[in-house]
Amino acid sequence: MSNEYSQPDDLGLWRFGIISPLLHRAEDAPPMHQQIRELTRRVFYTPGGRERQLCAGTIRDWLCRYRSCGIDGLRTRQRKDQGTTRVPAVLQQALVDLRKSQPEWTIKRLLRKLHEQGVWNGQTPSRSALYRFTAAHSLSRTAVQIAAPVRPFEYPFFGDLWSADFLHGPLVRRGTYADKTYLNAIIDDATRYVVSARFHRSETTRSLLEDLMLAIRRFGVPKRLYTDNGAAFRSHHVRLVAAKLGIALPHTPPYKPRGRGKIERFFRSVREGFLNGRDRTSLDKLNADLAAWINQYHHTRHSILGMSPLERKLSDRGPALKQIPPVQNINDLFRMEQLKRVGSDGCVRMFNKRFEVPDAIPGSVVPVFYLPWTQEYILV
Repeated sequence: MSNEYSQPDDLGLWRFGIISPLLHRAEDAPPMHQQIRELTRRVFYTPGGRERQLCAGTIRDWLCRYRSCGIDGLRTRQRKDQGTTRVPAVLQQALVDLRKSQPEWTIKRLLRKLHEQGVWNGQTPSRSALYRFTAAHSLSRTAVQIAAPVRPFEYPFFGDLWSADFLHGPLVRRGTYADKTYLNAIIDDATRYVVSARFHRSETTRSLLEDLMLAIRRFGVPKRLYTDNGAAFRSHHVRLVAAKLGIALPHTPPYKPRGRGKIERFFRSVREGFLNGRDRTSLDKLNADLAAWINQYHHTRHSILGMSPLERKLSDRGPALKQIPPVQNINDLFRMEQLKRVGSDGCVRMFNKRFEVPDAIPGSVVPVFYLPWTQEYILV
């Protein structure tokens, strides 16, 4: 059984993040050799926290390997202790809090401050472990943003860039209880067309990927998916799905929430035109009403576009989006992974059910691949 998807800081995903801007080049983009030269001038931080500069040959090699073999062509051997953290929770939180208050400090200065405060003894965990932690959680001052869009407000065609974000929604009824909801919306940058918008009971990777899969089934694969730095958007699963599909993942720079204007304006319209004054209802009814409201939104003239989002989409002259081949099972592209221990009966438990693992040794840990929004697609 392959465990190729069980490495949360896969260097293949890091390499894909570097070359992804070269996969979707605009017509007026600089020549390929110039873009590659610009990448060679930048300092990147590996998932292990090391600084690295790349030569043009390396970048071209990665690009060729991805085009030939996809994300598998970029994979490499990982550390044996990959996936475990040596940083105590108290120290993790102290690092995060200090970075928020001092965004311009170097990692070295952050660690010195934590040492002075007595939070870190200077030896355990090791300095390299702390550097790996800061790199994995985007706490480095100069951490490179994956595939940052060159012109986030000027993408001309449908599918050049989709923006995704969550909005806190109203309470909904669930029997005698009330649940919090979150609206996950994905909108097209050029047309303002809403490719997906649904309320969920959680603000998680599961909600994001479920909606993204539905949108891709309906419209095709976008070139870029633009998000903020929330945990749901920066998870290993999201990066893996994007790499499989060839989607670049630019993010809003940490502590600088700019570039979110279009989806924020859409959320303002949702608050003022849909949520304001609503009575508490069920989640299904809330989503049904939202679908009707979005249909009206698509037919309403947009002040910036000078036409409705639907008219702008229908008049779009960009190339057709890449479609998932009919022979490709889209579930394989979106499946998530979790490590499970095999019980004495040779089974693992998920969704309050038992699934047999042939030839597995009781007590061993195996990766289980599944779709979290369905209990029927399980691979062990």
